[in-house]
Amino acid sequence: MKATQASSTAQVVAASLLWLAHSHHGQALLPPDPANWCSHMLSTTATSRLLRRSAQWPVTRWLWKALEQATLPGIIEHYARRKLRIEHHCRAALARGAKQVVVLGAGLDTLALRLAPEFPDVQWYELDHPATQSAKRAAISGHACPNNLQFVPLDLNLTGLPNIPARPPLAGHPCVYVAEAVLMYLRPAQVNALVQGLFASSPSVSNTLIATYMHQGSRGHGAFTPSSKLVDAWLQVRKEPFDWSIEDKHIASWTAQCGAQLIAHEKAPFEKPPGRGLQGENLFVAISATPQPLPIQAN
Repeated sequence: MKATQASSTAQVVAASLLWLAHSHHGQALLPPDPANWCSHMLSTTATSRLLRRSAQWPVTRWLWKALEQATLPGIIEHYARRKLRIEHHCRAALARGAKQVVVLGAGLDTLALRLAPEFPDVQWYELDHPATQSAKRAAISGHACPNNLQFVPLDLNLTGLPNIPARPPLAGHPCVYVAEAVLMYLRPAQVNALVQGLFASSPSVSNTLIATYMHQGSRGHGAFTPSSKLVDAWLQVRKEPFDWSIEDKHIASWTAQCGAQLIAHEKAPFEKPPGRGLQGENLFVAISATPQPLPIQAN
């Protein structure tokens, strides 16, 4: 992405959810609030406003469907199903006692905005590129932003994860990290260092990572199935290519190497019959592995 403007991908995802919210079959995949927040966030530039209008106007909505069919059929529904599963796992982690949620590369996502008021005793953080975060904060200014949500500007391509400033009563409590459509844009060494750092940051508690990844196909890199050369070219032009991917069969061993235990692994199209949805971007949930006791040395 460019350093002076919000992520193009983030804007397209927000507009796609808005498009889905205005379709009869899509309403069942979305709670009502995302449409309201997405509408607010697509209001700061001429490009974002054009995306918002085209996603809502009956005259232009058919263009969205035609473009989707010509590139990645099912990608709009994929966004919604992916977010539903992430929210499900986030709520499960909160039920296990997590008191902090950190959304990495939050983009224009609405998870923290929607759930923070519902969980006032949980501290929420959004970490994202300064350009995208600035555009998001400008778009939602004047609307009710939860008091327990903090925005932390961070470019993951330039630096590692900083220490999250937890309130004193929350220090030492488990944390949930959400990395939706983030890891695939980082280099392999960055992904390993980041994930290892998340689980090593609080060795005395059990942290949770909910993340998506691109499955590494036969060509040795991540791609959707069916693939789209047009989308690959667009990501390259926008400087948002898929840099990291991993084969499905290696997820468990990789998370173990990062100091975690895999507790859930879900493949797209997420609760939809295989072959009837877009595939390639999957989801996993890992928790801090219980340290193994050192063997007793005989005298």
